[in-house]
Amino acid sequence: MGNAFETDGAAEKARSKEILESLDLADKMELHPMSLSGGEKQRVAIGSAIASNKEFLIFDEPTSGLDYCHILEVAENLKQLRRLGKTLFPITHDPELIYKSCSYVLFIENRKVLWHHPMDADTVIRLREFFSSEKKGSKK
Repeated sequence: MGNAFETDGAAEKARSKEILESLDLADKMELHPMSLSGGEKQRVAIGSAIASNKEFLIFDEPTSGLDYCHILEVAENLKQLRRLGKTLFPITHDPELIYKSCSYVLFIENRKVLWHHPMDADTVIRLREFFSSEKKGSKK
C-alpha cells in the first residue's frame, strides 16, 4: 500500500506536466533551465506562477520575447488563472496581451495612475490611441 506522500508526488508531477503542456514546454521537462531560450524561460516563470497557490500574481512583461502564437497561449493561461479566482496584475506594453486577457486596465505613467477602467469598447479605443501614438513617438 502506497503512502500519502507518493500520491501527492504523483499528483504534483501530473499537475506540472499539465502546466508545461499548456505552455508548450512538455518536451523541455528534463532540461536544465540554462539550456532554454529566453521565451521558454519566460513561459517557465509563468508556469511557476500558475503552479503557486497565491491569490495575487504579478507578471512583469510576461510576453517579452515571445512570438504571437505563444502570446496567445500566455493570454489564455492568464484567463484560466482568472477563472480559478486568481487576481492578476500583468505589467505590460503588449496590447495583444491586454486585449486578450485583461478585464480591467490601470494606466500608470511616471508613477502616477492616469486612468483606470473596466475593459470595454471605450477602453480598447483609448489603448489603441495610446499604442498608436507610442509607435509614432518611437519613430522620431
